[in-house]
Amino acid sequence: MEKDSDCSSGTYKKPPSSLEKLGKSAHIQNLTKTKKDLGRHLRRIRIEQKVSVTSLAKSLEVDAGDIFRAETGDPLIDLDFIVLSLMGLGMTAESVAQLLITPSD
Repeated sequence: MEKDSDCSSGTYKKPPSSLEKLGKSAHIQNLTKTKKDLGRHLRRIRIEQKVSVTSLAKSLEVDAGDIFRAETGDPLIDLDFIVLSLMGLGMTAESVAQLLITPSD
């Protein structure tokens, strides 16, 4: 690693990426909002179908806590896990895509 000749401490500091310059936090906030929106849809659909968290988790062979975390918008839950859970409730890929393009409340 090359050292920055202007740095008095003698250590190299990587310049910010383009994404960081444009506001990476805005992208993360949008992704987090998308996950929260889909999580709310997941909960609504699961309840409408009278499916328990435990039952859905068992059918997907996942931990019930992961379903709960997805429904409550935990930012560490992967988007594909939420989509898989929605499809586990019978939604098609097209209907999940529609949820993504439909404005949330």
